[in-house]
Amino acid sequence: MGHTLYGPDVDAFAAILKEHKPRIYITNAAIHNLTGATLSSATVYRILKLAQAAGFYIIEDKIFADFETTPAPRLAASDDLSRVFYIGNFSKIL
Repeated sequence: MGHTLYGPDVDAFAAILKEHKPRIYITNAAIHNLTGATLSSATVYRILKLAQAAGFYIIEDKIFADFETTPAPRLAASDDLSRVFYIGNFSKIL
C-alpha cells in the first residue's frame, strides 16, 4: 500500500480491505514510522468511514506525538473511541 504526505493512499487501502478483510489496522496519526506522514482531516474521515463499512478496528499509536510542531488530527478524537483504541508509550522513543 502506498502512502502520501497525508497518510495512506486511501484508494489503495480500500482495495486491500476488499481483498484481505482485516479485523484491525495499526497506525500512527502523526510522524508515521517509516513514512513520516501526518494524517490530514480528510484522510482521517475516509479511514474512519472505511473502518465502519468494513467492520475493522484501529489501534492508533501516538508514539511520536511529543515531536509534533503542529498537532495532527487524531483518529480517536474524530471517532469518539468507538472503533479506535488510542495508545502511547513514551519509553519506546527513549
